This record gives sequence, structure tokens and C-alpha cells, in this order.
Amino acid sequence: MNQRIFAAALGVSIIVIAGYFLFKGAPAVTQTPELSAATPWKITGVPAETREDKTNEVVRDAQSPAANVTLYQNATYGFSFKHPNDTKITELEDDSGDVIIADGGPQKSFQIFIMPFDEPMTVMTPERIRRDLPNAVIKNPQEAILGDPSINSGQVAYALIFESASDGIGQTREVWIVHNGFLYQITAPIVFDGELTRIMGTWKFE
Repeated sequence: MNQRIFAAALGVSIIVIAGYFLFKGAPAVTQTPELSAATPWKITGVPAETREDKTNEVVRDAQSPAANVTLYQNATYGFSFKHPNDTKITELEDDSGDVIIADGGPQKSFQIFIMPFDEPMTVMTPERIRRDLPNAVIKNPQEAILGDPSINSGQVAYALIFESASDGIGQTREVWIVHNGFLYQITAPIVFDGELTRIMGTWKFE
């Protein structure tokens, strides 16, 4: 059951992206490209006593949008993030989960696909993804902490961040979070990488 659900999640994700023109203006991709143009995510180390090995903390505050932003809050799943004022948020329901589209225009949008995920994992791994999706492109994976464990450990979430690509939609940045029985798949065009870094720096769970 987990395998079927996991595979379905990515399929829905790609369909929604295409339907809402998240990648409008991007050239169609007929072959998986070599991923090399992504903006490096700015991360900083967290003291070893507060993290797992090889886990980093996404830089907040200095990298977060400070003006002309709106706070999005999701009461159903208990999370929030800040986004530019001109970004339109659309919430959709799907048989496999829920979809949130943040539409800031061509190449300036991202989506969040949320599905139940009951496996006992703290952070998603490339090996777990490839177990269900053996052909998935996963390049430059890294782990990060969202939230400050020194303030409230219950608000902390662990993310797997990597570069990917798909025929027809091009290169993407992926942020996959496992938190409180749900899997969050955040997908954006690779050219939106810098802004997505700042947005994710404002992400908080209640």
C-alpha cells in the first residue's frame, strides 16, 4: 500500500504542475538534463547535540523576505510560511492528498503536495524514494532542519532537499518533509531556487 501511495503522489504532483503552468515559459525537456545550474542553498551548521549527523539548518531571518510579504497559514495541517504579496495561493483536494499552488507567475511558482505517510521515518531519504520510484532523478541531496530545536522541538521538521528533473517540465528543486504522519512534497522550477530558499526559511509548524 505504501508503495502505491508513494508512487501516486509524484504522479499527481506532475499533473498539477503542468495544469497550473508552474513551468510556463520553461523549455520542454525530452531527455533528463545534467543538473548543474541550481542556486546553492545557504545553510548553517546546528550544534551536534541538537541534530542528527549530516543534518543542517536552513538559514532563517537574514534570508527571509522582510517586506512586501503575506503570511499563509494552513489550519488543517498546522503550518505557515511567508510569500510575496503578488503570489496567489490555491488549495485543491485530490484522492491521494491535498495540493497547494503558490502562483507568482511564470517560473515564480511552487506547489506543495501533502499525503498521509505512516512510515516511522524522521527524514525522507533518497533510498526510500528510489524504492518506489527507481528512475527518479535525485541530485545533490542534503538534509536540513526547519525550525529551531532550541526553542520548540515540536515545531522542528527534517527535510530532504535535492535537484530533480522530469521529461516535459524541466529541472526542479524538491523539498520533501516528513512530519506528524504526513509527507510534504514541495516542488519549484530550478530558476526559482533562490526565492524558494527564502520562503522555506519562514516555514513553521505549530
